[in-house]
Formats: sequence, C-alpha cells, structure tokens
Amino acid sequence: MKKISLIILLVFFTFTFSFSQGVGNYGAKIYVSEGAFIYGGDFTNATATQEPEIELNGTIELEGDWTNNSSGTVFSNIEDVPNGTLILSSHTESNIIGTNYTEFENLKIKNATKKIYVTDCNVFGKLQIDGILDLNTNKLIISNNSPESLEYLSGYILSESLPEDNLSELEWVISDNTGTYNIPFGSAEAENDLNIILTVNTAGDSDGSIIFATYNTDNENNPLPDDVNSLTGIEANQTVDRFWQISPNYTEKPEIDLVLTFTNTDIENNSEITTGDYQLVRYNSDENNWLDVELESSQISQENFFKWWTIIDKPEIAYIIPNGITPDGDGYNDTWILEGIQQSFEVYIYNRWGSKVYYSDSYNNDWDGDNRPSGAYFYVIKLEDGTVLTGDLNILR
Repeated sequence: MKKISLIILLVFFTFTFSFSQGVGNYGAKIYVSEGAFIYGGDFTNATATQEPEIELNGTIELEGDWTNNSSGTVFSNIEDVPNGTLILSSHTESNIIGTNYTEFENLKIKNATKKIYVTDCNVFGKLQIDGILDLNTNKLIISNNSPESLEYLSGYILSESLPEDNLSELEWVISDNTGTYNIPFGSAEAENDLNIILTVNTAGDSDGSIIFATYNTDNENNPLPDDVNSLTGIEANQTVDRFWQISPNYTEKPEIDLVLTFTNTDIENNSEITTGDYQLVRYNSDENNWLDVELESSQISQENFFKWWTIIDKPEIAYIIPNGITPDGDGYNDTWILEGIQQSFEVYIYNRWGSKVYYSDSYNNDWDGDNRPSGAYFYVIKLEDGTVLTGDLNILR
C-alpha cells in the first residue's frame, strides 16, 4: 500500500497520474487542477492527526474502492457549480465505504457491468449512472436541486432492502425547484424497470426534499412498511407485490405528477402504470387506509401526496343506469337517477321514432319524463373520455 504524505500539486495543463495498486492518504493535501486526471485502483482516506484534504477540480478515476476512514468529508472545495469528478469504473464490484460519509461534487458510475455499493454519502453536483448503483441499506443524498443533477445512461439504482434491514433510500433535495425528476430504480432483473418519473408542478418550501425507495413483497404484500398498519382499502390478490416510498420531507408539500414503471408484476398485461387497467393507491396514515388516486390526469395535490404507494388492478367501473322510471309522485323512482359516472357527460333521450325529446350537458338526476306519455324511449350517454353508453328507458305512469 503506497502512502501519500506530501502535498501533490498538479498544474493547469492536462496531466495524468496513475497508480496500479491502492493509495492511502494519511493527511496530505492533494490538489487536482482542472484538466488533470488521476487513475488508479483503491483510494483510502485514512485516519490521521492532519485530516486528508483533496481539492478536486479535475478527475479521479478508480478501478477499486473509495474508502473514507477519516473524520472529515475529504473534498474541500464543494462549489456552487461543482467541477471535480470521481469516476468509479471497475468491471467487477466496488464500494463507497468507510467510517465516515463522503460529500462528492460529481460522482460517475462509468461501467455498465459495474456494481457499486455505497454507505451514506452526498452528491452536490452531478450523479451519472452508467452501471448499477447498489444503495445496500444506506442513503444517497443528492443536494443539487436541478433535475439534470442525476444523469441516467444505463443500468439502474438498486433499492431492494426490506424495512427490517433498513431501507435503501435516495433523498433528493429538490427544495423549492420545479421540473421532472427521473429516478432509475431497477429490480436486478432488468434495467430501470422500476423507474419513477416525478414532475413537480407547484413548488414546496425551500428546505424540502423527497425520499425515494422501493422493495419487493410476497403475494400477501408482506412485509408492510414499518409505519403502515394494514391493507385496508385494497386486496392483496389485486395488488402488485411491491411498495414504493415517495416521501415528501416538506413543511409545505409540492403538487406533483407521478408515473411508476413496473414490468415485473403478477398482474395481467404488465406495462407502464399510468392510466387504463391500473391505478396508484397511497396510504393515508391519518385514516389508516389506502385511498384511490384518480389517474386520468395523474396530478397529485398537496393533500394527496402521501409517503407510501403501490399499484392495483383498476376495478371495473360499475355504472348504475335504470331502464325505467315511474313518475307518479310517490317519491320512489320518480326521476331517472344515474350512479357511478365520475366524469362530465352529455345525455340524449329519444322516442321510439328517433326524435330527440331531451338533452343535457349538466345532468342532475332530475329528469321525470317531462310529461311524456308512457312508453319505450332510448338513451345515449356520451362520457368525456369518449365512452358511449346506450340502452332502453321506459316510462310507466
């Protein structure tokens, strides 16, 4: 193991420094200038009386592990526009480990076959994913609130640990920014097959963040998240075997659009989950219940932005449309009462000769036949989504 115990100064023209084995920094101050490049195996920041300090304006690329055993966070120049990059590019497995966390400027996972294990760490600039980033029961914090601070090329972020083992979390300090944030989670069976697309439409407060995690369950949706008491409101056999944590860490929460992708599911017709045969549900801790989220617009308001989410087989809509009325003034079945229609619609009623006898674009369950004679009529209901419902309607006086 080589030991660096002096100050290394790399000048401003392009310069390459290589070490084939590991390097241990036992208190040196290392300056990597813009355009300079250090390439090597393992890099260890070891405990010392004088804390190791790296001012990184260029690039360090490692084939091995990044270890921080010092009491500091190593990089001394976390800038508003970070320009130093640490690249992990092993063809096998590497670790971001140590007794203390590291605050990175830009962290790049370079090789698509690479698997990186992390302990708690913080990225202030850009995190580029071109491989597998295994959170391994730890937390990765992205402190840059720009949607571009996480750049996805290939691979995925693995967040599969169970609650009892400590969830693997990615926390993004979005603060009061808006935009579309893409979190490329994967299940280790396919690239980013658990992708989360979260669009912040109306900003939350300036100190806020959103915490993301996901894990697989058995067929009965166990284990439940630690702070979830039941499956009240949903049925296990109609639910994908997975939970997502999308947790707003805000005083004033933002309004969002949310899309989840889940291609590894036991529900028929696996697909991207937005609308159609599937829908999101979220757990309301105040009511101890899973509540439906209407996905026609996919917009999640502040009051509906809860922590835990899953996906269910969307139940068939049951429209209740009577085939007759008896407008005789007895208070029963006097008007034509429609139930189960949760969107705007138009109503057309025709007599048996095809002449239109009634129309409304704001029907209020109040049509009593308009003194039309007893007999057979025909209705057409046109829903806002293009669905057309038709049938017979009889008036019996």
